[in-house]
Amino acid sequence: MFVNKIILKDTNTFLLFLVQNTVSLCLLLMCNSLGLIKISFKFTWGKLITSLFSIINILLGMVAVSKMNMVMFVTLRRGGNLLTMWIEILLIKKYISKVSQLFVYIMVIGGLIAAYNDFELDIYGFIHVMLCNITTTTSQILIKKYNYDISTSLFYNSLFGTILSFVLIFLIPTHPRIKSLDFSLLILSPFLGLLVNYGSFWCMQMNSATTFSMVGSTKNIIMGLLSILIDHHKNNFLYTIGIIISFISSVSYLVVT
Repeated sequence: MFVNKIILKDTNTFLLFLVQNTVSLCLLLMCNSLGLIKISFKFTWGKLITSLFSIINILLGMVAVSKMNMVMFVTLRRGGNLLTMWIEILLIKKYISKVSQLFVYIMVIGGLIAAYNDFELDIYGFIHVMLCNITTTTSQILIKKYNYDISTSLFYNSLFGTILSFVLIFLIPTHPRIKSLDFSLLILSPFLGLLVNYGSFWCMQMNSATTFSMVGSTKNIIMGLLSILIDHHKNNFLYTIGIIISFISSVSYLVVT
């Protein structure tokens, strides 16, 4: 995420997304031809729908992180954990203990404390983060429903992502702004993204959607400290306290679950 944040200061979202998906697609096809992984090329509507929600989720996240500082982005993204839990309880009828629910609410409260002194809110970015929370939840539930193998899921995500980003670059032309871009980061980004996506799919297959979203929240303590250094916030005490509360609550959730 931080690599994307740095890159998006010097280039546009769709160009970065195109590079990431194209490199990932080539790597996956190479590994499949070498017999390291096995990709199912049989098309199904389930694969298309699941991939589209995953792609839209990533795109919305990229746009949001380019429009606001990391403090607000991380805080608003925690709303996705609460949304995921509500959907699993109300729609899927999945049992989640009261103690586990309590830790989810505490984590959200920690996010609100962290954002108390931060008013750098871009309404455009805010809308994208909220939509990102919705697509994240939907994507997680679809992945659990269809349960495709990781290699196949990553392949279709990269394939449709490459096609969509290529089309968007021409439909929504923007200045590439690559004069000051650090190309080493642009090259590193797809590899990091592929590793993150692989870990995410594996984690989603092994756990419930709510547990997966809470696992992702455990990285917030590191992201919180880094965001203070990168975004240069002055009033960091409440933010640090909020991050610690969220981190402890997510770890406690994992322990009791």
